[in-house]
Amino acid sequence: MLASSSIWLASVLWKNIQQIKTASSSFPYWQFLGATFFSTLALFMASVTYYFIFKETTNKASSFSRCITPYLYSQIVRYLPGKVWGIIYQAKQVEDHISAHLVWETNLAQFILGTAASGIAITWVFFQKLLGPWPAGLLLAILLLAYFILLKNNIYHAITRYITKHFKKDNQNTSPLQSDQSSAILASLLAEWGFYFFAWIILLQNLHPIDEIVIISILYVASWIIGFVVIVLPSGILVRESTFVGLGMIFGYDPGMMTFYAILGRLLFSVSDIINTLLAYAFFKKNQACP
Repeated sequence: MLASSSIWLASVLWKNIQQIKTASSSFPYWQFLGATFFSTLALFMASVTYYFIFKETTNKASSFSRCITPYLYSQIVRYLPGKVWGIIYQAKQVEDHISAHLVWETNLAQFILGTAASGIAITWVFFQKLLGPWPAGLLLAILLLAYFILLKNNIYHAITRYITKHFKKDNQNTSPLQSDQSSAILASLLAEWGFYFFAWIILLQNLHPIDEIVIISILYVASWIIGFVVIVLPSGILVRESTFVGLGMIFGYDPGMMTFYAILGRLLFSVSDIINTLLAYAFFKKNQACP
């Protein structure tokens, strides 16, 4: 997959180098700075979502600052080849207080919720293109209801515990889910998505109508999922970009323009990860492990 993505993306770059140069030279880069503010907030809200899922998974009253620090640090670690190192890092940081399988369970639960939300957005975009806004809107309402049921009834916890049960030690018992965090998780997820959309709207304002910007941002989400699956690559590099450009071409967008946006997106969220890590180091340096 890496080889094919690299070859295909290189061919797109070669064929559209002039369009990329034109887009990069005329792009108002002050918008990148404004978008960074919202993308940093979006990624920080992802750590908040993690915190609430963690509380529900472990049924422990964990300190917020001490819990999210390893998470934010791990977002930089995942840029190493093999993104599972990020989760391994988290588990290592809290091993004196929390069983490693609970860290894996929390990350898996967050991945399920995030992927499910992304899947809803992606499905809505493609059905809107195929069937129009009204059928797509009806399907969106149905999928959102199913998502609420998934969240409220802890179905995703049942899935994660089934998957991770084989990794527990014999003396590790599954704690009951007495701490219902579903409302907090939903609120933080909505904030995370809201800041994410604002980041793209600020980034591409005056270049596209808002509805097109939303579609482009959701195509980036789709490429993020594909990139996440390829765990041996640092943050899905090249695979994510080639997927994003390919999906953009399906929707009729210029490949040179989409390639430039792929580079902007990579820079935007990488810079935001670094900012969050530095802020975590500055403010939570003394509290690096969940109690």
